[in-house]
Amino acid sequence: MKKIIALLALLCPLLCAQERFSQQEYQSRIVHLAHLLDTASVLAMKSSETHQRTNDVGYPYRQESNFLYITGVTHQGCYFLLAPKGIQLGDRHVRSILFVPKGTTSLNAGCDTVLDVGAFQPLFKQSAAGAQMVYYSAPDIRFVSDWVNDRAMFLDRETRKAFEERNPGTKLKTATSLFSRLREIKSGEEIRMMRKAIAMTGDGIRRSAQRCAPGLRESVLQAEVEYEMTRQGASGLAFSSIIGSGPNSLIPHYDANLRIMEAGEVVVMDVGAEYAGYAADVTRTLPVGGTFSADQKKIYNAVRRAQDEVFAIIKPGTTLGDLDRKASEVIKREGFGKFILHGVTHAVGLDVHDVSSSDVLRAGMVVTVEPGIYVPVNADDVPAGQRGVGIRIEDDVLVTETGCEILTNEIPRESAEIESMMRSKR
Repeated sequence: MKKIIALLALLCPLLCAQERFSQQEYQSRIVHLAHLLDTASVLAMKSSETHQRTNDVGYPYRQESNFLYITGVTHQGCYFLLAPKGIQLGDRHVRSILFVPKGTTSLNAGCDTVLDVGAFQPLFKQSAAGAQMVYYSAPDIRFVSDWVNDRAMFLDRETRKAFEERNPGTKLKTATSLFSRLREIKSGEEIRMMRKAIAMTGDGIRRSAQRCAPGLRESVLQAEVEYEMTRQGASGLAFSSIIGSGPNSLIPHYDANLRIMEAGEVVVMDVGAEYAGYAADVTRTLPVGGTFSADQKKIYNAVRRAQDEVFAIIKPGTTLGDLDRKASEVIKREGFGKFILHGVTHAVGLDVHDVSSSDVLRAGMVVTVEPGIYVPVNADDVPAGQRGVGIRIEDDVLVTETGCEILTNEIPRESAEIESMMRSKR
């Protein structure tokens, strides 16, 4: 029995990595998207292409978020077409079609039918010909800098002009606003995937905290957290891991992670797993030596008070601006107002800085709460022990009908909990 349990423990991350959304989930998304269109509109989408890292080596492939959201397809070379009025295919009348290269397998899309990618252009032209509005979502139609000629090239503008000249009476518009409205409210299945990403991230932080010690490079903590997230089945990183110690703790998006950590410093860990395409975004600040100094703890507790007061006002109808103002109000009250470098919140989902259509919170949205205080090394108007200290604490929060749920609540957050976690050495 012990051998079976041990085997299951090893297999569990592998089994979790195979998890996917249900076909019903994708069908529901397509239905909601169709409701945002009218019968005189058509939507066309294209998957991402591989981006080159070096001559013949590509970066790991990651599907464009809108395409992933509506189809669940993780392959390149695919298209999606949605026509609320319908498209005639022989004796069939369909509204949604996924186009894929020959040999593509493991599809779980909720569209009406799947065709070879070669059929896309004829059917797209046929559908667009009778439409008043064509929405498009294509990651390769964007702004390009032509640095040789010192000019900016707006491919979307050129694409729109050429399309509308070729199709008189039909307008071309990006689908950004449509997907912002759809994606800002998370379904139960989406929240479930985000909980998994958060759990992996939390375990990675615990592993790193237990390894943290003076004399190690920041990259050691990066390796530990990323190992644990990968071991548990993360599909990748939601963003580049930020491991900033000492003076690097003052840089919100520092990600070189090369410095050797020293006793008496803090290290900011801003990390997140991606699972089934969904991001976690969590920050914890650790004392490198295992214990916060009195001066560090004063800053830390000020950040925590700002967090708690922001948590307390999160509910439907509150604005993101309200959250920023509350965090600033608390940090100023604590005496650190001039050491604020950034806002306190952003949406999180398929993108770590996710899309949203409004500043007003609604039930089902997931946002971060991430106040930070960054005291410069040369701040001579504060005690010496507070200089050169950056502290940020970040949690992911689900807006509910009556308030909020802190999805990252199981990850140690209080200063005493952080110190206790670090004492639990592996």
